[in-house]
Amino acid sequence: TLLTGISVDKKIGQGNFGEIYRGKWHGSEVAVKKIKKQYVDDVTKEISVLENLNHPNIVRYMGCTDLDGDVAMVFEFM
Repeated sequence: TLLTGISVDKKIGQGNFGEIYRGKWHGSEVAVKKIKKQYVDDVTKEISVLENLNHPNIVRYMGCTDLDGDVAMVFEFM
């Protein structure tokens, strides 16, 4: 799912695949995981799995967005 209307605040973390930002989407706090270009193909499998998960103990994946020309995954903020 391609999401629009996401605003990004400050960077809150980073890992091997990219950086994590706190953001807002339709009034809700979200976590935005900006993916480094060399890893975009690697997260495609992750996205297909996350799209089908719905469990109270797993952070909810909400969709993807374009963030400054890069792919970004959007999750509920925990």
